[in-house]
Amino acid sequence: MDFKTLQSLGAIVPKTLFKRQITLTYKPPKPDTEWAEAGNPEFQDEEVTEPYDVFIRLPSAADAIEIATASERDRPFVGIYRCWVNEDGTEVLPSLEMAASIRPWLALPLWDAINSLSPTRAKKSKPSKRGGASSPSSSAAAQ
Repeated sequence: MDFKTLQSLGAIVPKTLFKRQITLTYKPPKPDTEWAEAGNPEFQDEEVTEPYDVFIRLPSAADAIEIATASERDRPFVGIYRCWVNEDGTEVLPSLEMAASIRPWLALPLWDAINSLSPTRAKKSKPSKRGGASSPSSSAAAQ
């Protein structure tokens, strides 16, 4: 198998970046002059909701293996660290530790944006429309 065959099979992850809009709902920080303690930000009372454009790159095999072998707790942060990039393709965050320290209001929409591009992501199953107890199986009814 040669490189052209690999390309024709789609086996090489393209360098294409995907622009996605995420919606962030957060409380903006107060000016640092209003903080009770330096280095410990305080936040405004009112939440704001704003759209932001982010760039996501498809995970390579190396990324996918790193994400898959991470602990369940670290998996989203490995994905965010490896796949969230600047418009020029450079990583947004300098380390996995930094990815793990972002606030949930940013981490959850980012992880959703990354997963939206995954061709192997699990599809959400639709809940059953019927309520109540399920009907017995044909083998159970025969007994």
